[in-house]
Amino acid sequence: MKIDGLRKVGLNEIMISFGYERDGKQSDLRRSIYHTDMGKISIMDPKFYNFSSGNGGGGAIDLAMHLKNCSFIEACKFLNNNYTEKTTTTRKKTISNNIYHIPNMLMPERNDSKINIVFDYLVNNRKIPSNFVNSLILHNAIYANKYGSVVFRHCSFVPELDGEYRVNGATIRGTYNKFKQTIGNKDEGLFWFGKNVKDAKKVILAESPIDIISYFCLKSGSSDNCYISLSGVSFPSRLKELLRLKNIILALDNPDFEKNMTAKTTNLKLEKEIKEISKFVKRELPCNKDWNDDLIYKMG
Repeated sequence: MKIDGLRKVGLNEIMISFGYERDGKQSDLRRSIYHTDMGKISIMDPKFYNFSSGNGGGGAIDLAMHLKNCSFIEACKFLNNNYTEKTTTTRKKTISNNIYHIPNMLMPERNDSKINIVFDYLVNNRKIPSNFVNSLILHNAIYANKYGSVVFRHCSFVPELDGEYRVNGATIRGTYNKFKQTIGNKDEGLFWFGKNVKDAKKVILAESPIDIISYFCLKSGSSDNCYISLSGVSFPSRLKELLRLKNIILALDNPDFEKNMTAKTTNLKLEKEIKEISKFVKRELPCNKDWNDDLIYKMG
């Protein structure tokens, strides 16, 4: 694609493809607001503005340079590789719930000096027991990036031929804002713990890493089970194969608390999809909107 064509790539599409969720409350018909690790970004095609840094620009190339902190040439290469006319059309059809999972995206750089921010957020804000958080850190299941966000590592569902689990993506959660991002190929793996899905007696599915951890803590979870975060409400095809005839507990958010009808419909659609795979499916609903809300309520 020529440079003029690259500049015309939709800015909202770029934000979504990076995994940034549009804030429905702060956005309107003219402007879209996204919360990122770099701050609050406003998109008014063809312009963007970062309220936190005071930086802005016009066109897809400027936005790619801003998001990736790269040069003009690097931004053009990135856009050309990911937003040809063909892939742009296809990508619009594959976006689910405002999250697009970018294959082969580099993992966020680890910054151990920020781990105290992550620990404080998970223990004091999310009320996850400190010993569980320490265990996640010790086993490299989570770490902090340079912004102090929590990086939940995605691993392959079952061991590779060499017996190792491959890290192939991550769910990233801001600790001081509503920032959420998912990177990597979900079909190759997700954030999970316990026994691998192939050997587990029971498999529990929740929408986010924090929710699956909260469920485990609330239910005094067993190491014989597999606890998986779907990082949203989409369902990887590889996981479908592994879940056939498994005992499954579906621990998604409570649809009664969803104000958005599309979100509620998607939630119930996923339940129907899973019940088509296995006859041994049980739905467990949190008393509040999600399992972390229940944990916070319980811990006071």
